[in-house]
Amino acid sequence: MIQTIVYEHEIQRFGREIHFEDISDVVKEPRNLVWIDVEKPTEQEMQRLQQELALHPLSVEDVLHGHQRPKIDEYEGYFFVVANALRYDTANVSLELTEIDFFIGRNYVVTVHDGTCKAIDEALTRARAHPRVFEEGLGLLVYTIMDAIIDEYMPILDQLDEKIDSIEEGIFNHFEAEAINGIFRLKREMLKVRRNVGHMRDVFNILARRDQPLFSSHAVLYFQDIYDHLYRITDAIDIYRDTLTSALEAYVSLNANKLNEIMKVFGGISIILMTAALIAGIYGMNFQYMPELHWSHGYPSAMGLMVVLGLAELVIFKHKGWL
Repeated sequence: MIQTIVYEHEIQRFGREIHFEDISDVVKEPRNLVWIDVEKPTEQEMQRLQQELALHPLSVEDVLHGHQRPKIDEYEGYFFVVANALRYDTANVSLELTEIDFFIGRNYVVTVHDGTCKAIDEALTRARAHPRVFEEGLGLLVYTIMDAIIDEYMPILDQLDEKIDSIEEGIFNHFEAEAINGIFRLKREMLKVRRNVGHMRDVFNILARRDQPLFSSHAVLYFQDIYDHLYRITDAIDIYRDTLTSALEAYVSLNANKLNEIMKVFGGISIILMTAALIAGIYGMNFQYMPELHWSHGYPSAMGLMVVLGLAELVIFKHKGWL
């Protein structure tokens, strides 16, 4: 599916839909501004887009192959930018990245993505509701799209924070073994997002430079704002990962303490049984001239001695805090 929004400066007209074959004619007028959004493009559609906008084959090939890390490549007359939108799958407790490819020319922006993208839909809604986005030029339009993508990260970070709180509660209040799986799964997912955000910061670090040929110095301020957002997201992810690491260490420590308590109990029981076994061993020796061998009260006396010594040891261990 292809959606287009055109701002025609000459007649101050906004929002007209254009056909594929008319793109090159509209873009020829440098004061026009065009946004073309392409969802699930076919190879033929990308080739037509390449012809209309004179795109380099390498950038088109990157779009068709997909699975690109966030990056920015400069070609003659335009930038090719790869960014990732973020989605949190609560059912599988996983963070999913949706690749969005940008072709940013002097008076056009092309966004390409597979499937429905909430961030792009939000940016389209903002652009249609506020024509000023187009009237102020290319920089504000690109910022509006990128800002919608980055805004999707913040609620997801809040959800991660709640998930971490749930894991910590499971560890400290219920000592749930399943919490360990949740910790490792979240750490793996956040590492993936951390790498992604790091690459996106590099992209906006380049876009925020004041020597960019496509953007005005006013537009650069908007990109610096996104760079700051990404920096805060990076800090938040690092804090969450440290929190998970601390939770894991706490679980291991609690588990070790619990094991120590169990071993203390087993050790005390072993000593008590060992005392009883010592008495039984002595009176179980088959010597003919043992003093108590033919004593009529020998058996109850031996059993009583075992009980008394066992209880005495139990009281001592309890008093010392060993049991």
